[in-house]
Order: sequence, then C-alpha cells, then structure tokens
Amino acid sequence: MLRKGKGNSRRCFNGGATYGVYRELGDEFVFRKRFKWFLFRFVMKKGIVVILFVVLLSSGVFALNGSLGLNGSLGGLNGSLDTGAVKGRTNEILAKEIQVPENLQFFTRIIFGLKANEPVTLQTLIIFVALWLITLLLVKSVLEFAPMVGEGAKAWLIGIIVTLLIALAGGIKLLVGWIFSISMFFGLLEGWGLVRIVISLIVLAGVYYLISKFLKFMKARRKVEQAEHAGEDAGFVSAMGKTARKSME
Repeated sequence: MLRKGKGNSRRCFNGGATYGVYRELGDEFVFRKRFKWFLFRFVMKKGIVVILFVVLLSSGVFALNGSLGLNGSLGGLNGSLDTGAVKGRTNEILAKEIQVPENLQFFTRIIFGLKANEPVTLQTLIIFVALWLITLLLVKSVLEFAPMVGEGAKAWLIGIIVTLLIALAGGIKLLVGWIFSISMFFGLLEGWGLVRIVISLIVLAGVYYLISKFLKFMKARRKVEQAEHAGEDAGFVSAMGKTARKSME
C-alpha cells in the first residue's frame, strides 16, 4: 500500500509539474513560429545598432588622427564612378592604417589585445569591435548557467572581465585572423575589401545565432529537468506525510 500510494503521488506531482513546463515551452514555440518575422526585424535592429556603434567608434578615432587623408581618397570618387574606381578607392580606405594615439593605446591593448604601436586597419578595427561584442554576449549567456552567477548585472560584469582576459591572451586577435581567412575564399575576394568585410560580419552573425540557439535549448532543457526533480521531491514528501498520518491513526 505504501509503494502504491507513493507511486501515485509521485506520478501526480511529477506529471503536473512536467506538463506545466512542457505546455509553457509549447506556447513559446508556437509564438516564435507565428511571429518569426518580428523576431527577425528585432535582430536586424540590434545589428544596425552594432554597426552604428562601430561607425561612431571609427569616426572618433579618425577625428583624433588627422593623418589618414581620407578626404582625398573620397574626393577621387566624384570624378569617376566606374566599378574599378569604386573598388580601388574603397580598398584604399579600408586598408588605411589607423595610428592610435598614445593616450588610447592602453585601452586598445586591454580591450582588443593590441600591442603598443601595432598597426591596425579600418577593416580590422570593424571586425575587432564586432567580434568583441559577440564574444561578450556569448560569455554572458554561458555564465548564466552557473548558479553562483545567474542573470543580471553580475553576469554582465563577470562577462566583461572574462572577455577582457580573452582579448589580453590574444584570443580575439586570433579569431579575427581566422574570420578574415574564411572571407578570402581562397583568394577570390582578395581585391574586394568591402565585400570581405560584409562576409566577415555575416559569418560572425551566423556563428552567434547558432551558438545562442543552442544555449537557449540547453536552458529550456535544464528547466524541464528541474521541474521533473521538483515534482519527484514533492511527490516523495507527500507520500511520506501520508504514511506518517496513517501510522498515527
């Protein structure tokens, strides 16, 4: 009788808790399928924000550095708008070396892992900024699995520290070189700097999307497991309570 009551109670509590979690996950799945276009637009808005951030950062560096000579390069486009001229001028702009001021070299070393007086081009800077932000978002998502970290400001703070350590160790620089090698397509796009930048950003966005989807799946799975364990514990406690009451009668 004890085993029967215990099993029924455990199945009742476990089944109820699990059903509630599965129902919640099912509703979330239907919502995502039905409003997928809205989610896509939201992601695009986030991408636009990142691009604007990169442009503003690059503009700030250009303002501090007057030796780039971009005005002359851009002015040459007014006279000829053929594909070859646009390609050449664009590659020239993207390949320009940015001389980081001495008072900012410390921050570039801490944030991106660049050494003092290390040359960096505009296209490299764009990929550095985009990769750094994506690394921060992924590290923060992984840290949320740790019970001691959880979600919120603590996860962001630890995520920033971990991302800075990765950059100092040379991880960001190594990944930037790997991304550029993928975008080269065995030399087919060697002379197309702008196309190479776009492909590099698409690769970064694709990697971030796949990893973030996997992390969301793991979080949902962990919620189901926690609900099942909670149902089993509640069923066991209920069965023990019934047994204690019967023994006192």
